[in-house]
Amino acid sequence: MQVTENANLQYAGAARKQQQKLVRDFYKTTSDKPVVYLFVGGNPAELLRSMGFQVYIPEITALTMAIRHQSLEYILKAESIGYGLDVCGYVKTDIGLTHLSGGETDMGKIPRPDLLVCNYSGCSVYGKWWEALAEYYKVPLIMLDVPYHRFNKPQKDDIEYIIGQMKDMIEKIEKLFDVTFDINELKRTLELSRIA
Repeated sequence: MQVTENANLQYAGAARKQQQKLVRDFYKTTSDKPVVYLFVGGNPAELLRSMGFQVYIPEITALTMAIRHQSLEYILKAESIGYGLDVCGYVKTDIGLTHLSGGETDMGKIPRPDLLVCNYSGCSVYGKWWEALAEYYKVPLIMLDVPYHRFNKPQKDDIEYIIGQMKDMIEKIEKLFDVTFDINELKRTLELSRIA
């Protein structure tokens, strides 16, 4: 297909506008579901959603703030309470946002977490970031250790190690939040993610 000078540009930017609307709507949505904070890489979002949690990813909020040139005041706030110049800007943006505005942004309010799940999968900063949030919010923290991908395909020992952690996490969440894990709800949630 050849693009001409007279091409109809009525759809130019439509995807970006739709994305902006989705983000605004997401942050405006209120729910009585418990809130869990996760990281992007390798997270068990579907598992936690199937157990009734609303999932938030502060890493994305920090990135969004940086892209929009709105992170400096939060970084400076984090530095004023002791976070050094060598600490990741995402961490300082999130910590500053938490301490300075209570999670209030021009996109909407990021709700306080009821649970933190650190799915450590590469950056050693993740664990320390979530420890700081757990201390600040006084909420449970579950650490998941995801082994590095060292071979062409996942190793049996690594898979069993991760499955064992998932089972432990489910048991902890069932006790902490008085919920019951339902494999059929997980399958339904996984199917929705696959479709999306």
